[in-house]
Amino acid sequence: MFSRLGDDREELHQWLIMDTWPMEAAMFLIAGVIPAKIYEGFGYFKVEGGVLHNDKGDKDARIAQIESLERLWKSNPAHPAAAPPKYFFDWAASKGIGISWLDAAKKAGYFQEGSPKASEPNPIHPKVQKTLLTIIAVLCKEAKLDYTKPAKTAGLIQSLAEGMGVSIGETTIEGHLKKIPDALESRMK
Repeated sequence: MFSRLGDDREELHQWLIMDTWPMEAAMFLIAGVIPAKIYEGFGYFKVEGGVLHNDKGDKDARIAQIESLERLWKSNPAHPAAAPPKYFFDWAASKGIGISWLDAAKKAGYFQEGSPKASEPNPIHPKVQKTLLTIIAVLCKEAKLDYTKPAKTAGLIQSLAEGMGVSIGETTIEGHLKKIPDALESRMK
């Protein structure tokens, strides 16, 4: 487990959940140092057996590593001043720089690939989606709307929705209607 016990670990957690990192902070993190803590002699971290803990390590070596990472980063002026963590991880990988704690952080739920963005709605669980599509099919049948002809039926549903003061795109409706046969088939198995 990727532990977050103590003040340093809570501060690290705050860095790991940020959407973007400034370049300077990213270089500290890649080197295994909580940004702004190195000069106080604590705040190092490493992962052993999947557990995060402080590593008092060689401060001078860490400072040299951070400076080296910054020089390497600045050698390409096209790099942004701040970027999402994945940008920095990809950059480090392209340079052959290992990030010892990254796998443990991913296992703990940080930096999930393909996770929904804050501005996007949460995806509907497939079972819930099939249930909702089945309900739509039942309502279409009751209203004598043929969901097996999605293009035609989508226009009718859009008109009905507008009559209720609701705006739904016709292509959105059509896309959902096209999913109904598969949803019904899976429920009838």
